[in-house]
Amino acid sequence: MADWRRSGNDEMSPGDGSPHDAVRSSGRPSGANFNQIGKTEEMLDHENQSRVEGLATKISRLKGIAVDLESESRESNRYLDDMTDDFGSTTGLLSGSIHRINNMINTGRSNRKIMCYIILGLVGLFLITYYLIIRVTS
Repeated sequence: MADWRRSGNDEMSPGDGSPHDAVRSSGRPSGANFNQIGKTEEMLDHENQSRVEGLATKISRLKGIAVDLESESRESNRYLDDMTDDFGSTTGLLSGSIHRINNMINTGRSNRKIMCYIILGLVGLFLITYYLIIRVTS
């Protein structure tokens, strides 16, 4: 088979660097172009692999975030359930205390004196505590 080069006229012919040079008469790429195609495929494969690795890294980060969110939501739900129980017990305690105070108020005059002493004692305790806190902080 003859390798055609540029003839006297400006017409393109096989062997002169045209795209037709890549394929010989057998229909296969020539050796130089076959290597170039192989390098291009290798470069594309390498780029695809690096992008796949990047996606895998991002997916693993997202998975970690999802697992963290799940554990955080479970802990928050557990905390809220505990708070609900605590508020329920506090409500029961306060309602019992209010009931006892109402019974004491409704019973008679002697209990009213005790009630006044208790209130005055609590106000005095509050003022002493307030004074001590102000003195310590300044």
